[in-house]
Amino acid sequence: MKLEIDTTNKKIKLLEEITFDKLEIELERMFPNGEWKKFTLVKEVEIIQIGSPFNIPNPTAPDPCSPFYPHITYLSYPESSSSY
Repeated sequence: MKLEIDTTNKKIKLLEEITFDKLEIELERMFPNGEWKKFTLVKEVEIIQIGSPFNIPNPTAPDPCSPFYPHITYLSYPESSSSY
């Protein structure tokens, strides 16, 4: 059984699974006269790191590959001296 006990802030964190019966026996052994009842039991929160952040495109921007939004290119023609 692994416990992390903070006597300054009166907090107990369980680091592995244990039955309530065994927990009560051990706490009574470590803190006699029911002193352990003034402590707060804290749950351990595990943060799982995801590989890379998600890229969410702007839903209002048109899709550049969509057939409903044709691709427009702007061509520049060289200046010519001849008139049409």
